Amino acid sequence: MSNVSLVALCAATLLCALAPATAEQPIFPIPGQPLPVPPPPSPRDPARFGEPIQPINVIGAPAEIHKHLNDRPLNFDYRLQLAPGEKVFVPSGRNEPVAILDQSISQLDPAAPNLIHRFDAGSANGWNPADVDVAVAAGYICQVLNDDYIVFDKCGNQLLLRDANDLFPFDTSYTFYSPRISWDAWSSRWIMLWHLRRDSDQYGRLVLAVSAGPTPIGLPGSAWTYYNMNFVQNAGTADATFPDSYDLGYSDD
Repeated sequence: MSNVSLVALCAATLLCALAPATAEQPIFPIPGQPLPVPPPPSPRDPARFGEPIQPINVIGAPAEIHKHLNDRPLNFDYRLQLAPGEKVFVPSGRNEPVAILDQSISQLDPAAPNLIHRFDAGSANGWNPADVDVAVAAGYICQVLNDDYIVFDKCGNQLLLRDANDLFPFDTSYTFYSPRISWDAWSSRWIMLWHLRRDSDQYGRLVLAVSAGPTPIGLPGSAWTYYNMNFVQNAGTADATFPDSYDLGYSDD
């Protein structure tokens, strides 16, 4: 190849390199620089934005996520329908999609959910210790303590407060104590166990009460059965004793 031809070829190559890019020519990213990101549309430009679509506040992506040539540009869709309090957020990281955050519920920095609802339960009623037991099911909270039986709904509203001497047919000469309550999940019923004693004649019993269904014992519409079982040891002697703190157990049959 002659020197003239070589010079002409170099000049043509230089002209092609300096020629401005046309719309048909692809523009390759420059290493170390971010890819161009289209600007947010103007709400006054119905041709691009459209009247029914509200403006979107776009948080720009950091330049470093485009530092590699094989990074794909993020696609911004400016025609999203957003609810009040929402905005488009571009998460940091490579090739991650655009996320929509509801800032009205502080999704960027959410507060801890309120999982605990507090309310005052029954008091010890002058007894010490209180011997408290609680069962929760079927939208109810049932509490027993010493000789009291209380039912709350799940919001803490008291639905029932009964003394055990009133709930069962025993006058106040009998003492109820150490109650237990459980929820039978297999049969959907409530089970209560009470200790009962009268010192004057060494009378001692275990009173077991079982509801017929999920409505707690004593509430309107409830049905229940109770059993009265002797549990005095060495009755009729000076060694007569009244066992304490019996507990409940049940199975699926």
